[in-house]
Parts: sequence; structure tokens; C-alpha cells
Amino acid sequence: MAQNWLRLAASAAGQAGPAEYLARLAADGARAGALQSQYLEKQRALWNALAAGRSATAARPEAGDRRFAAQGWRDNGYFDYLRQSYLLTAEYLEQLVEAAAVEG
Repeated sequence: MAQNWLRLAASAAGQAGPAEYLARLAADGARAGALQSQYLEKQRALWNALAAGRSATAARPEAGDRRFAAQGWRDNGYFDYLRQSYLLTAEYLEQLVEAAAVEG
């Protein structure tokens, strides 16, 4: 199913498809590897803080981001972990897209 989706997306007229994106990302494997290592280290530190019952500040929402405005996202350790893990993953994916330098 994923292969069919990639083929369909790659055939979109005038736009860079996932196949091109993946090819460009693979061309700079060192950069992608470094980004992945940084991401995994941040996730490990976040998980270790949660397991030790400590508060971690691995990621914070941008000013004005109302998705995590409720106090429970900060007061409950589990939800704080989910919030920060989500933000770390979003940051990592944005960096991967920038690293691929696909025009489209």
C-alpha cells in the first residue's frame, strides 16, 4: 500500500514527490543520520527524566501555540511527556524536510 501511495504521489504533476524527497535525503545520509541521532538522544533524555520522576524541558511549544495551553499538559508527568515527545518529533520532521532541500 505504501509503495502504491509513493508511486501515486510521485506522479503528481509539477511537484516533488515522496520518491524525490527520499532520494535527496538519502544523498546526504550523514546529515539525516546526525538529525536522527540528535532526535533519539533528546527522546532518551526525556524518557529518562520521566522514569526518574524528574521534570524535563526537552521541548516547549512556541509562543501563542494554544494546543498545550491547559494546565494538565504541564502538571501531569505523563501528559507533559506526551507533549514534549510530540514537539520533539515535529521538530525532527521539520529538520528532515529542510535537509532534503526539495523544491516544489
